[in-house]
Amino acid sequence: MPWLSYFCETNVRTYAVAPDGSRGVWFLSLDAARLPAVVAARAGYRLPYFWSAMSYHRTADVVAYRCRRRWPRPAADPSLVRMRIGEPYEPGELGPLDHFLTARWRLYSHSARGLRYALAEHEPWPLHRAVVIDLDDGLLAAAGLPAPAGAPNELVPPPVLKAGPPGPAAGPPPPMAPGPAPPAAAAGP
Repeated sequence: MPWLSYFCETNVRTYAVAPDGSRGVWFLSLDAARLPAVVAARAGYRLPYFWSAMSYHRTADVVAYRCRRRWPRPAADPSLVRMRIGEPYEPGELGPLDHFLTARWRLYSHSARGLRYALAEHEPWPLHRAVVIDLDDGLLAAAGLPAPAGAPNELVPPPVLKAGPPGPAAGPPPPMAPGPAPPAAAAGP
């Protein structure tokens, strides 16, 4: 069902270490253009998904990405990102921080029964250079975060991801390739 399984999605996330020492992503919000996917992810994964009107347009090397929340309310301010996509990075050009920010294979959420996780399946992403042309983002403020300081991290991955079923995070995690440890520059309290 191509229509149901192919859609725009934007997330606001941070990186977490679970009590068992595994590393993953903690989503502060996820916006998706398909209501059935939003309802399923909110119910099954207990993730903070929002149904949003979203669009993606590419003209030559410029990508425009828009997001406006529909449900649940209150709606965040809209988000608009326009960027110029450049050449791909060669594997040796990327540093530890680049890998740390893009190579996450586990996500966490919380339910009444405690911490939960799911494995995300994707090959290591071939990242491209990018330059942000316009950025008007209301999603960070809606997640309770301050405006970012400094220049954005401009890495562009391809649009492919498949998440496995959710499960409790109690006990040892199932075997998987470990995510990279945070680089010294990203470490902190």
